[in-house]
Amino acid sequence: MRTIYIVKSTLPTIESARDLARILVEEKLAACVQIGARMESAYAWNGEIRIDEEYPISIKTSAAAMEKLEARFRELHPYECPQWAAITAEASKGYAKWVKEYCTCGVCQ
Repeated sequence: MRTIYIVKSTLPTIESARDLARILVEEKLAACVQIGARMESAYAWNGEIRIDEEYPISIKTSAAAMEKLEARFRELHPYECPQWAAITAEASKGYAKWVKEYCTCGVCQ
């Protein structure tokens, strides 16, 4: 199977994005975390419209790692209600194999 998961989220600072990315890769919950350029997000929160600077991230992982990844992500993320948008994607055979082999996180593949 060539399916991988891509989780999209944002973080408030480049430092927080780098820290989260490093931990997720070190713990083998993600094979790769891409950090995008600073952007502005407009959203409603606690009855007001806010516009804040954020850094987008894209986390590549396997199906086997998803549950542990989400739990760890929520532990580490500084927001009360962080964006968690998981997308399934068909990857090239080699890339999918690499993601699945790397994201062991103590679970059977």
